[in-house]
Amino acid sequence: MPMNPEIIPLLVHSLTDIFLKQPGASVDILGGDSWLALGFRKGPLASRALFFCWDPLCYCCTLAPEDALRELLEQRSAALPIGHAAKAHLSGARMTRVEQLFQDRILRCTFEKLLGAGFVQKKYLLLELTGRYSNCILLDEDERVLETAKHIHPEENSYRHILPGHPYSPPPPGDFISPSKAAHALREGASETIRKTRGLGKTLTRHILQHYAHCSPEEWAKALEKIEQNSPGELRLQNISGELTAFPELLPEAREIPKEQLFSELWRISGGELLRRCVEGKKSRLSRELRQSLTRTRHKIRGMEQRLARAEHAELWKKKGQLLLGISEEIPRGVPVVELEDWEHPGTFISVELDSSRGVASNAERYFQKYKKARGSVEESRSILEGLLQQEEEEDTLLSLLESCERLEELRAFEAEAPVQKTLKKKRERSKAKGEAPSRPYLELDLPDLGGHIYLGMNTRGNRRVTFDIAVSGDLWFHAQKIPGAHVILRSPRSEHHPDAVALAASLAAFYSKGKSSLTVSVDYAPVQHVKHIPGKGIAHVRYTNFATLRIEPKSLKAVAAECAQAPDPEDPEKR
Repeated sequence: MPMNPEIIPLLVHSLTDIFLKQPGASVDILGGDSWLALGFRKGPLASRALFFCWDPLCYCCTLAPEDALRELLEQRSAALPIGHAAKAHLSGARMTRVEQLFQDRILRCTFEKLLGAGFVQKKYLLLELTGRYSNCILLDEDERVLETAKHIHPEENSYRHILPGHPYSPPPPGDFISPSKAAHALREGASETIRKTRGLGKTLTRHILQHYAHCSPEEWAKALEKIEQNSPGELRLQNISGELTAFPELLPEAREIPKEQLFSELWRISGGELLRRCVEGKKSRLSRELRQSLTRTRHKIRGMEQRLARAEHAELWKKKGQLLLGISEEIPRGVPVVELEDWEHPGTFISVELDSSRGVASNAERYFQKYKKARGSVEESRSILEGLLQQEEEEDTLLSLLESCERLEELRAFEAEAPVQKTLKKKRERSKAKGEAPSRPYLELDLPDLGGHIYLGMNTRGNRRVTFDIAVSGDLWFHAQKIPGAHVILRSPRSEHHPDAVALAASLAAFYSKGKSSLTVSVDYAPVQHVKHIPGKGIAHVRYTNFATLRIEPKSLKAVAAECAQAPDPEDPEKR
């Protein structure tokens, strides 16, 4: 979801207010596929970064939290030249000004770097928030292009070209009028003029026209004049139809948002959307690989089943060979089938198919060879088939867990030590070579107000880890009833588990299972000492006794984390 243009004055005002309170600190540059982040070494922005995004679907400028930026950095495929250029020219510089150019969707940040002997070098970083043509451009002090995220060549655009070494040229102004002229037109009854008002996005103008009758033309005109006066302090941040906008008056059917939430809301529609797309892309790749592996496993299972079915005829092939050797009369060549009496069951005849090109002894030898081949592979085939069936169940469980992942943190835990996937194995080897800390195949959630701690297995090895390595006597074990899913462990320091903690753990077991799309799921839970591994089965196959069943609504880890913050303290009677 992109940033609407009417937000820019409010954004500039908020950023300027921050930098006026604390003079610009030296910056460090981080760059991704479609974004840049300026990290500040001290001051009020020390824990956040100024985030520029020119992605066509979620272009924006806001402040980004450091942990979210680290997740974006992990997912980038390669840094663009604009990132390298920004590092070379802006690292160590101080940002001294943020402004909007030409009352258009162009944001310009001014940077100054002290070279020595009193000389100061200026550089400019521009973010053009122009839909699919959004761009990030680095200029020198003479406003010549040093580098740009998207190079615009003359053969692509007849109006302007943006290339290193060339003077900067702004986008075409378009057929727009100022807010004051639009206000004058509204007073004269030309309501459609508002569509051409500079600085107002399509969502806002469409909403105004839909609810034009709620206010008089004079009231609408006064609101536009306030925008013309460029007083961002009078703008009211609000949400209309799920999109963020700003207007001097609260619009009909709009929900006002505190201005303190401006940066978090902008991050939600830009960086949050990029992270969501990273999650969906990663899930799609992993799902495709898992489904291909599952298809191969099921193909092998069918092959083993056919092999075993052929092996069941081994004794019959042996009997046919013996009957052929035991006949006294001559069988003429070319006979396709001969009926021979079974000496073990007099009066019973067995049809023996013959190869017309072979003699009787040769046909008998052929049947003996088929018998030996089939008989020798029965035990091996059964062992292989059992392993393949376990692998099929394991891959089915992994698919269920993967579909439940909603955040990169969950996907990292899913990938950690995950069996089956070759790509994941290669990735772990690369991470090990780089010296990166390995991820764990499980996640944890602390419930401080409820006096508990939850461990959630994110793949089959994670399930085994939490159930048999981490869990101790007294912990509760949870699993969706009779369907593949995650093992969940609830640990409480008290002798009894709080009912709300039990419900939260059960809702996680329901969500991270094949039944996550159901309204409610039956979840079994039992003391972990009554959960035992099934010998000869998969690494996380268990049987359990002394269990109870809870029917509950599935909830994700994110939803449970939000809920547990509001849970009452079991030892505080006033909060019960």
